[in-house]
Amino acid sequence: MQTKIKKFSELTLHQYHYLMANRVAVFVVEQACPYQEIDAIDMQAYHFWLEDEQANLLAYARVYSEEHLVHFGRVLVKKKERGKGLGKELVRQIIEWIQVYFPGGKNAY
Repeated sequence: MQTKIKKFSELTLHQYHYLMANRVAVFVVEQACPYQEIDAIDMQAYHFWLEDEQANLLAYARVYSEEHLVHFGRVLVKKKERGKGLGKELVRQIIEWIQVYFPGGKNAY
């Protein structure tokens, strides 16, 4: 398993499409919650995801700062990967990353 961390500007079109397709599949389709899933925050966010050896998405979240606050959200774990502790592992890594890259910042998570 690998952790990937990329700013929007570092994502390839293929990666961005793949991440957004998975977000829509979980947050809009699976949860039957029709709303604007893709937003302007994506362009300022860091995108975190866990992938397996075949580059399949396992878990995802985004992190961004706004008005001296650091937020993370859109946390998902692929349905077939749930119950394996991947969400907990991703959140742990995100919190550690925030403490390094946003030291002294206020966290809104």
